[in-house]
Amino acid sequence: MPPAESPPNSALPRWVLAVQFAVAAVVLGPALVHLGVALPGQAGLADLPGTVNFHWLIQTHGVGAATESSMMMHPSTLNRIVLDGIPLDALASWPLTAALGWPTGFTVFVWLSFAALGTATAWLSRMWWGSPFAAAVAGVVAQTHPFLVRELVYGRPTQVFGAIFLPLALGLMLRRLADAERRYSGLLAGVAWGLGTLSYWFYGAYFGVGMLVLLATAGWT
Repeated sequence: MPPAESPPNSALPRWVLAVQFAVAAVVLGPALVHLGVALPGQAGLADLPGTVNFHWLIQTHGVGAATESSMMMHPSTLNRIVLDGIPLDALASWPLTAALGWPTGFTVFVWLSFAALGTATAWLSRMWWGSPFAAAVAGVVAQTHPFLVRELVYGRPTQVFGAIFLPLALGLMLRRLADAERRYSGLLAGVAWGLGTLSYWFYGAYFGVGMLVLLATAGWT
């Protein structure tokens, strides 16, 4: 069977990257304007402390403290690992909060997460369509997705962080299907799928559906 046609160039021009970081700054505008004194999200919502204090707990007291936390359902203790899953985003935000302090580092982490989501989506779109303009638009659409923006407003940026790995998984799978010699791309696609699953458990199922559709489409063609 002859090899499939190689995917288009996926390199992103600098202006596409600049657009993604600018849009992320607009989305995080209220928190960035009050950097150091405000958290991303709408004050007064019951869920706002839910994910935010998980980051603080992991970074201040370590992962082990999450297994016997009284920060929720006080005075009862609760295993936050069972409730919230692996705190991958809390571990990822640690270098920034360690360097910049709390909550500055956390806000910068969320800003970079949105920018990374836009960049990863732009990379996939550039590979698929071959158009830098389409890549820029796709990245903006991903960052302004109503579900993700709502989750941020509710104080749950975990979904934003986990979503970064979807375009990476699909794009790497596309590379593997387009070139049988790119075995490492298939391996990295699995790693991206796994990281998305660890970030938020139901992402594992959704990512899997997308990858299966891509595989089925490649089989038909």
